[in-house]
Amino acid sequence: MRHFRSCVHLSPNVPLLVLNFSRIELLDVIIEVVLWKYIGIYFTAFVAQVFYASRIWILTAHLSWKFRILAYPVIVLALTQVGSGLALIFYRRQEKTYTNLNQMSNITFIVIILQGVAAAACDIVITASFSYICHSNRSGINSPVNSLLNKFIVYAINRAAATSVCAFLSVFMFHYLSGSFYYLIPFHVNTHLYVISVTSLLTQRGSLRD
Repeated sequence: MRHFRSCVHLSPNVPLLVLNFSRIELLDVIIEVVLWKYIGIYFTAFVAQVFYASRIWILTAHLSWKFRILAYPVIVLALTQVGSGLALIFYRRQEKTYTNLNQMSNITFIVIILQGVAAAACDIVITASFSYICHSNRSGINSPVNSLLNKFIVYAINRAAATSVCAFLSVFMFHYLSGSFYYLIPFHVNTHLYVISVTSLLTQRGSLRD
């Protein structure tokens, strides 16, 4: 998903900066491949969040049902995040130009805020769920299991801190720097953080046990 997003991120530069360089009015047009880039961004976050929901479900397979239901709010928030993102894609496609995009309605403004807040809330719920599961299953004595759980809690908190801060910063910049596209900076950074968090968990499972 990240490679797909990178490809469509680079491809608009050719027609925008080369073919249309002398035609300023065409630089205002939102081309189709830009919309596909945003689809890749929203689904990258969605896949990462669903991945963590599946980890919660697997970790709680042999525990009480009260632990297993922790996966449900993660899925709901992930669906809210990607659903809001797809609604924004539809809006951008209808507006056709970046000038029109800045003249958004109140509903569109709310949807953009909802997308960012849902993404941040989902990461916080994921971290809280992992921390609660790990803390509730301590052995009660100083053991290697407790040490592993502590490492896992620290990892979960660090992961959520990075992605949640970027999500909230994107919402903050969108609200207080309206009329500009500065909010896209943390928005794009967050995509890479999701990829890094998932791949690091998959590749460092062995080091967590050491």
